[in-house]
Amino acid sequence: MELAQPAPVVEEALAEAPKESESVRVKAPKESERPEPKSCVVAPATTDYNKFAPKISIQEASSLSVAVLRKQGTDFESEAAVIKGCVEKIALRRWLPMIYDERDFVSYGEVRRYVFVKGNCIFVYGQKDDPKPLFVIQLESIRAEIEDPHKPHKNSYSISPQAGTDNLPSVHLVTVLLMDKNSIDKNSKGYGKQLYQITFDDRNDKSVVKRFMDTLRTNAKHYGGEVVSASVVEAVSKMDIKDDSK
Repeated sequence: MELAQPAPVVEEALAEAPKESESVRVKAPKESERPEPKSCVVAPATTDYNKFAPKISIQEASSLSVAVLRKQGTDFESEAAVIKGCVEKIALRRWLPMIYDERDFVSYGEVRRYVFVKGNCIFVYGQKDDPKPLFVIQLESIRAEIEDPHKPHKNSYSISPQAGTDNLPSVHLVTVLLMDKNSIDKNSKGYGKQLYQITFDDRNDKSVVKRFMDTLRTNAKHYGGEVVSASVVEAVSKMDIKDDSK
């Protein structure tokens, strides 16, 4: 019977002591220089307004719907009473103004329109969604001036006049007269013949007339046309303040 061989002698395991690791040295952060932004030179915007907003021809303007006009973008828009032309004075009214001195008038609702300004044109529509304007006014042909409510133009209409007056307009209605820039009316103290009148009701927006005149003034610098100083607007505003304080 064979006996099993004895197990081999295993040497004692020797573990080496861990080596000391070198200490980690953290370098102090370097101070970075404050970045200095470099100035950027931007080329000036073009001063030629016609390059990006060419004049709109009468043919093109007469076919623009309100929807298309709004899609393209407008410079100004508002409801207003608009009259084309002026009061025609009969012979007796011209010869006997003291007798026939009552002003012609219409109600605001009768001549209520929707006015848009874009570029060199004033668009006048009958309704907010009309497919085309009733008529178009080109800025280069007109001179805009604010009518003095106390001394209205003799050929203009009073819009919704106050009771107990000589058909003078309401204090909340401000009229802008568009005169013919290229003609002088000998029968009028004003400059040119009256072509249109646009009357705004400023009860809900005291700035509407100023915005309209400012738009015309800005656009007239590029397309032609004249805009009289809005000193009368300031006078009307002061008058409104006095009335409201009562």
